[in-house]
Amino acid sequence: MNEIVKQAIAFVFKRSGKQQLKESELYLTVSMDLQWCSPNTAKEFISRLLSHGILKKEGEFISPSFDIQKTMIPLDFHPTEQDFIIEEDSMATSMQGDTMIDTLIGRLAEETSLGKEEIYREMLSVAEQKQLHTASALALLARFYNVDVTDMIQDLKDEVLKENTE
Repeated sequence: MNEIVKQAIAFVFKRSGKQQLKESELYLTVSMDLQWCSPNTAKEFISRLLSHGILKKEGEFISPSFDIQKTMIPLDFHPTEQDFIIEEDSMATSMQGDTMIDTLIGRLAEETSLGKEEIYREMLSVAEQKQLHTASALALLARFYNVDVTDMIQDLKDEVLKENTE
């Protein structure tokens, strides 16, 4: 995820003192209160972050899917409108990281009726709910959807070990 995007989300939630905000509170804060971008750009920004699992929606409330307390925000932080315009390609790139994870997400997408973005969101949700590493969450999803990943077991173990050292 783009660091400025992460900082902007953390800034808004820290500023509000709340762990959850209504969608209107979020986009009005970004656009009107802080004047970082136009209301339409803010709405599109929030929509993209929701669709990629960076923000999560529970009922009428939205919250970040990452720990905002671990996000450092510079004192002179002031993003531009361009920082809120997220292209699909740049979001897809930020979703990618490890090729093993990408391969497994692709396999799950091919063998289920789900898209890669939906699997990615599900992976983040499972990882957060069960407090697992992303590789472990993907392995659980593969098991849930009856997708054979026995050929990737060693890669999954290596990924979990790698995540433990980070």
